[in-house]
Amino acid sequence: MQIKKKLIKSIKLYIIFFHFILFINIFFISNVKASLFEISNLNISEPFDINFNKGKVIDKGFRKAFIELISMITTSGDKEKILNTSLSQIKSLIDSFIVSDEKFFENKYYAKFNVNFNKKNTYAYLESKNIFPSIPKKINILF
Repeated sequence: MQIKKKLIKSIKLYIIFFHFILFINIFFISNVKASLFEISNLNISEPFDINFNKGKVIDKGFRKAFIELISMITTSGDKEKILNTSLSQIKSLIDSFIVSDEKFFENKYYAKFNVNFNKKNTYAYLESKNIFPSIPKKINILF
């Protein structure tokens, strides 16, 4: 009888623990990912010479990521309205970025960028320009 009661208590404890972990996953982890637009695997290359400036390469990566983001969430007519957005405005929409896979090969600099745009700020900026974007959905299809 004692063993049966202990077994029931331990099962209840495991059920409570499982629900707690499930709660954390649903409410905290999914909300963190939902607040960003992620643009990944952008390849940038620039000639490597005496006037090379890594800051300019990063700025080029930001602009390219912004254009890709706008292509994903707006129509082509709306895209034309905001292609001339200033670099400082684009930088204010960026939450974080990663430069990876940097290489210097045959007097060229190659880098791969991952840029995360803050979804709330991006939507506010687009709304200020009177553009109402759609939410992109990535679908993996196997042929």
